Amino acid sequence: MLNKPVRWRRAGFAALAGVSLALTALAAQVSPPNVPGERVGIKLPATTLDQYVGNYKVNDYYYFDVRRDGDSLKVRATGQSELDLLARSETTFFWRTGDAEIIFSTDGSATATLRQNGVDVSLLRGDAAGSAQAQATLDGRIARQERQPDTEAALRRAIEAALAGKLDYDGMEPLLAASIRENEAGIVAGTQRWGAIKSITFKGVGKQGWDCYEVQFANESVNFYITMGTSGKMAGLMALQTP
Repeated sequence: MLNKPVRWRRAGFAALAGVSLALTALAAQVSPPNVPGERVGIKLPATTLDQYVGNYKVNDYYYFDVRRDGDSLKVRATGQSELDLLARSETTFFWRTGDAEIIFSTDGSATATLRQNGVDVSLLRGDAAGSAQAQATLDGRIARQERQPDTEAALRRAIEAALAGKLDYDGMEPLLAASIRENEAGIVAGTQRWGAIKSITFKGVGKQGWDCYEVQFANESVNFYITMGTSGKMAGLMALQTP
C-alpha cells in the first residue's frame, strides 16, 4: 500500500486532473463536497454556459471535454474523472480546489486558456472524435502496460539533479516547473536524505497513464509516478514513499 506523499508534487496537466487538478490522487478523482468557507461559483444563464460546451485540446493526446449540467458546467480531462467547473465571471471558470482555471475566449475563435501556477496554456478547439481517440490511445497503452518513451531516463536525470542540489527545470514542461519551484528547497533536502540511487525498477502503468517506478535509494524505497509531454519533457512527477 502506498502512503506518505512527499514533496515531489504531481503537477502539470495531469495536475489538472486533480486540481485538486494538481494534478490528482492516483485513483479516479472525486470532487469534494461543499464545506464552510469553500469557494463557490456564481450563477450564469444557460445561454452563456452553452457557448463554452465542447472539446478543447492541449495536443492530440490531451483534451478537456466541457458539458453543461443544468445551471453549471462539468469538465473531464483525458484519463481523468469528471469535475465541476465553477464560474468566477462570465468567461473565467475554476475547479473547486486548487489554483487552476479556464478562461474561455469571446472573440469567436472557440478557444480557451488554461491558467495554473502563473502559467498560461492555450487550449485549441477540438472535436468529440479527437477526444475519444485520445482516450482510446491512453486506454490501450494502459491495457498493454506500455510505458512512455524515456520516462526512466527522465526520472533518473530529475533525481540525480536533486541529489546534486539543483533541479533540472530544463527537463520539465512549464506547468510542472512552476509547481516544483514552489517546493524546491524541500524537494532537494528530502531527496538528499534518501541517499544515492541503488536501482530503478519499472512497476507498471497506472489508471491515468502515469508510469510507475520503484526507486531504491541508499536509505529509502520510493515509488515515483511520471508522465511525459509531447515536447519530450516531464509533464508530471510525484513520489510516494513505501511503508
